[in-house]
Amino acid sequence: TRFDPRTKKFTVFGTANTYDVALDAQDNAWGASGAGKPGLFRVDSKTGNIKIYPVADMKFVRGIEVDAQQNIWFGDVTNHRLGKFDQKTEKMTYYKPPTSNFGPYGIVIDKKTGDLWIADFLGANLNRFNPTTGKFTEYPFPDRKQMDRFFAIDPQGRVWFTDFTNGRIGVLETD
Repeated sequence: TRFDPRTKKFTVFGTANTYDVALDAQDNAWGASGAGKPGLFRVDSKTGNIKIYPVADMKFVRGIEVDAQQNIWFGDVTNHRLGKFDQKTEKMTYYKPPTSNFGPYGIVIDKKTGDLWIADFLGANLNRFNPTTGKFTEYPFPDRKQMDRFFAIDPQGRVWFTDFTNGRIGVLETD
């Protein structure tokens, strides 16, 4: 659904079960779809046409972000991996972190470094991923029963997060 604040009107595109949405440089909406057709989808901003990009053997896509090169990053919770979709080649690439039970949920891209921050919902970590080196850095939560889903980076580079399980807010200072 797109909302135009000037006209105060909504436009609905399709009826897919959507989880998380991000915009690319052409203002196309990218999202995660589930319930029967797991994968990524793109809503063309000019035509409204929807294209689905299936992700093999996956049930749940979480966390959608578009990087400066217009790659689409997403979390594959089912297969415990981070995915990258290259719009130009339509190629999917997957990355596995050190934690075997990795449950990628929310993803935020640090605009200063290009690194991805990933909420590891199942492994009780915050993860930083460097797309240039392919290296993950894990920041385990002190309470291993803590679950993070969404977070943000402030102008000082601190990562603010919510603890879904315990109803708390926290901050990670990486310096």
